[in-house]
Amino acid sequence: MIKLSENIPYAHTSICLNDKFEVFYSFGRKSKYNFLKCGFVIENVTERYLKWYPNSRIRILEIPVTTKQYQTIEQKIQYFVEHIETFRYNLRGILLIKTSKRKTNPYHLFCSQFVNYILKESGIHLIETAPEYTTPKMFYQLDYPIIYEGNVQKFSSAIKQVKRVNFCYE
Repeated sequence: MIKLSENIPYAHTSICLNDKFEVFYSFGRKSKYNFLKCGFVIENVTERYLKWYPNSRIRILEIPVTTKQYQTIEQKIQYFVEHIETFRYNLRGILLIKTSKRKTNPYHLFCSQFVNYILKESGIHLIETAPEYTTPKMFYQLDYPIIYEGNVQKFSSAIKQVKRVNFCYE
């Protein structure tokens, strides 16, 4: 639904905190076949997307952050991990994203809302739009170095060839 309405090849947004690209954090489905069973998810590309959506395309951007920003991102995500059952998917927000009808609930988020929220709370303002109005397309349009772009099936072997990724700068 998001992919079609946004007219982009990517309909999901998540955050990864290391250069091994093993664990990503986001909001999404907890079950492949039940789109209503959603919430905060800890994702693994090879376990989740390769099995669930083997023909998916992914794009990974390198976003420079300071050490302090990185630590804040870690702390914010750790809160979500520790309270994983508290959070729900913001299905209403997704359905109303193109309208001005918005009711925010800090415990209900969708993927791009979550990523923009985490970044803004960490002092990183890549997208000026409020988190509850953030779409995956907004991240797709960012002009940052692309670490990987392509089919999820080729991700594991291709990412091993990445020599260095700078996550922090001072």
